[in-house]
Amino acid sequence: DFFQKTTTNELIARIETDGATLNNFLKLGLSDLVKEPSTIFFALGFMFLIDWKFTLISLAFAPLCIIPTRLVAKKIKDLGRRDFAANVGQGSITMESFQNVRITKAYSLEEAHAQAFFKSGQRSAHFNIKSTQSREMLNPIVQTLNALGISAVLLYAFWTHCSFATLVTFIIALMAFYTPVKKLNHMGVYLTQLSVSLERLMALFKLQPTVREAEHPAVMGDFTRSLEFRNVGFSYGDAPVLDNVSFTLARGQRLGLAGESGSGKSSLINLVFRFYDPTAGHIEIDGVPLETL
Repeated sequence: DFFQKTTTNELIARIETDGATLNNFLKLGLSDLVKEPSTIFFALGFMFLIDWKFTLISLAFAPLCIIPTRLVAKKIKDLGRRDFAANVGQGSITMESFQNVRITKAYSLEEAHAQAFFKSGQRSAHFNIKSTQSREMLNPIVQTLNALGISAVLLYAFWTHCSFATLVTFIIALMAFYTPVKKLNHMGVYLTQLSVSLERLMALFKLQPTVREAEHPAVMGDFTRSLEFRNVGFSYGDAPVLDNVSFTLARGQRLGLAGESGSGKSSLINLVFRFYDPTAGHIEIDGVPLETL
């Protein structure tokens, strides 16, 4: 039933795109999460050694960086979900066009498919542009807050008649402190994008099959007598497909199924193969319920 309601392209995108996002982070981003906090720690310690008052003044604006980072991350997360949906839609159009090329040609659907592909691409491009705009807006905001911190230090230095050598040394240490902070801000945005991919991957891992094996299933022997449907009902959702179907089919006997599209012919066969379980009743092979085998 999961594959009934999930497109092939969506599954491929989840595995390839989301898997690649996680892989790239492990290769490129994980080292920064170790290196940059260490740099911040040592730079901060050196700043306190030079002048603890300068350090407190310069850090007064640092907490303000958290607010724009969180806002940008939230927006990018939403745009990432919408971009993924647009990409899945575009890929599905491509796959269906190629897989069903005879139908595409027979009904002259080339132009319609091309237009649908173009519109999905436009949506994806729009979400990408908005995501890039949001991400790039973060840098000037952080730079401005950094500049305010440096300005506050300079004003305090002139007011206290601090030595020029001490001031220059502290400014160098402050710049060394802010460089990894900026990287971590961008890393926070990237981690938000990664979290969307992880959500989709974990959703796959948490799936539980609706058709479950019995705890102690019986081994199916040779088919000798009959296949029997006992008051079988089935639905894919709210709308019933089969309702109170009963018949016995002896070994060697043939049964023809006739009916319009959607009347339940394929569903009947799917239940025999136990791709689905009935929502009511039982199917028995030689008198043994199918779900116990």
